[in-house]
Amino acid sequence: MLALLLCVSQIPSAQAKTIHATQKDTVWEVERQAESGWQRGGTAFIVTHGTRQYVVTCKHVVEGTETVVRDGKIMDVPYKGYRVKQGATVKEIEFKSMPDQDIAAAKVSGFKKTARISLIQPMIGDKVYALGFPASEFLTISEGIVNRYATFEGRVMIGHSADVYYGNSGGPLFDERGEVVGVNSMMHREAKHLYWSEIAGSKFRKFLEGL
Repeated sequence: MLALLLCVSQIPSAQAKTIHATQKDTVWEVERQAESGWQRGGTAFIVTHGTRQYVVTCKHVVEGTETVVRDGKIMDVPYKGYRVKQGATVKEIEFKSMPDQDIAAAKVSGFKKTARISLIQPMIGDKVYALGFPASEFLTISEGIVNRYATFEGRVMIGHSADVYYGNSGGPLFDERGEVVGVNSMMHREAKHLYWSEIAGSKFRKFLEGL
């Protein structure tokens, strides 16, 4: 059974407990196949859009390389493959990358628990909840609020205070209804407790429909 770890300094809210209870089974670890075997790489989650299921993560989680030594030469080589894992259940996935956002996804089937994508974009001050696997086998949840929207490399991202760390990349950002509003992507380098998520909006939904 997945353990609940709360990345907040205060007592967790009742809604955080509800989000964890209802959405924990939609969140999976991402592992990548390296020269030495399978390694933890980040977080993914399962959504239903229309009548189809999709597994979603960050592009940078599944487009990385590892540094190896071959014939005395140091080189960067792509990982051999990717899979998602939840407990003893493992499924290999071939992800496709979204051109304009740090998002990758694949069409899947047979998953028992899926999340829904919100059709409503959160407003500044709205509460949000991040789930993921930050450098451990344990699923964590953190809660915060939407702080701002900002443009990075031509795309608008959600800035929020729900803590995310290495390993959270690719995990879902939920609103208070338990619907996905973003894909957790990165930390702010110069500001504490400011994190960035890709918007799970109309472009994201259209990308999924094209898979």
